Amino acid sequence: MIRTLATTLLMALAVSPTAGAGSFDYLHFIVNGSDQCYSANGLRITYGDGDATVTTAENITHVLTLSDVSEMYFSEDASTALTGDVNGDGLVTIADANAIISIVLNGEDSTDAGTLALADVNGDGLITIADANAVIGIILGN
Repeated sequence: MIRTLATTLLMALAVSPTAGAGSFDYLHFIVNGSDQCYSANGLRITYGDGDATVTTAENITHVLTLSDVSEMYFSEDASTALTGDVNGDGLVTIADANAIISIVLNGEDSTDAGTLALADVNGDGLITIADANAVIGIILGN
């Protein structure tokens, strides 16, 4: 199982090396029944000792135990992404609110389309401080 998933992952990445720039914007791992979605833009994956280390464009590292991963797939949208997980690390934290504030202050032109879709947390079609507040609400359980 572990070798098969690792081989599948490596083949998928080899077939689609331009995932963030082309057809697929997100890479999903189903880990213990939970979907962990990462923006494929700048995503790096290394494999060793039964683990896959996923590093996002923001250099946030997440280690996946391959025996816990039942499925891996690419998608064009983040519809199954964790609401509020703007930086794609699989968690909703203050770093996600900070990422939204950075987009608001620096403009959307410097941000990839996948991240922009994730940053519109309240779904109003705009990236504003209200989205950062929505992330804080998620963190606080509101």
